[in-house]
Amino acid sequence: MALNHLLVSLIVLLTFKTVSFAEIQPKNLSVHAGDSYEFVQREKLPDFSLLMWIITPFSKNYSETIVTCDNETRTVDVSSSYKDRVVLNTATFSLTLKKMLKTDSGLYCTTTIGQKTIPVCQYNVSVVDNHGSTTTNFLPLILLTSTLSTIMF
Repeated sequence: MALNHLLVSLIVLLTFKTVSFAEIQPKNLSVHAGDSYEFVQREKLPDFSLLMWIITPFSKNYSETIVTCDNETRTVDVSSSYKDRVVLNTATFSLTLKKMLKTDSGLYCTTTIGQKTIPVCQYNVSVVDNHGSTTTNFLPLILLTSTLSTIMF
């Protein structure tokens, strides 16, 4: 199965570069590090044998297959680097990525393989640090200032 996965990934990656994405508009989003996000597969899927969620990280110049699903058997194969952080809904083909890391920033794409290799949807994702809200950062300062004012006057 692993050899088949590698072979399919290689074929997809070789054909992936030749497909035009001009008609696909990626959804831009920002996710906080540590959060989970569900990448919803909203587009109507063509007839296919295999569906893949692929990421092209901003920090690297190559694509990586996150998960592959056989349409007939609904068998899911998850990349070892995402093994404990990914859930694929085999009814909707939506992908949930848990505990997002800054290195998860990149272009996510659903690709189907059938008579043709077709990119179906894209997400342009930036994972940002989770520093808390402005209110929580300034609240202690406001309380300190108020307390000092009370003490001094």
